[in-house]
Amino acid sequence: MDIHNIENKQSKGLVFTETAQDHIAKMGGWAMFMAILGFLGVAFSVIGAIGTIIIDPLSGVLNIGIAVINALASLGLYNYASKCKAFTENRSDTKAVIDAFSGLKRYFLFTLIATVASFIIALITGV
Repeated sequence: MDIHNIENKQSKGLVFTETAQDHIAKMGGWAMFMAILGFLGVAFSVIGAIGTIIIDPLSGVLNIGIAVINALASLGLYNYASKCKAFTENRSDTKAVIDAFSGLKRYFLFTLIATVASFIIALITGV
C-alpha cells in the first residue's frame, strides 16, 4: 500500500476546531522558545567543554558528546515548532500538523532513550 495514499486519506479526516488550532499555535511558540534555549545551552556547553579539554581531555570530549545529544533534541523540538508554525499560517494544511505531531513523537522518543541511557551510565559508573 502506498504511504502517500494513506496520508492523504488520513489528512482528509482531520478536523480541528478554532480552539485546537490556537492551542497548536501556542504549543509551537513555546516549543520554539524551548528549542532556542536548548541551542543556547548547547553553545554554553561547548564553550565550557573547550576549556575542559585543556585540563581533562576525556571529560571535555564527554561534555561535547552530551552537547551533541542535546543539540539533536533541540533540533527535533525546533522542527516540531516549525511545522506548527506552517500549520498556523495555512490552517487547511493538515499534513503540516501530522508532520508536527510525528516530529514531536520522535522528540519524546529520543529524549526518553537519552534519559534512560544517562541513568544506565550513571549506575554503571557509580555517579
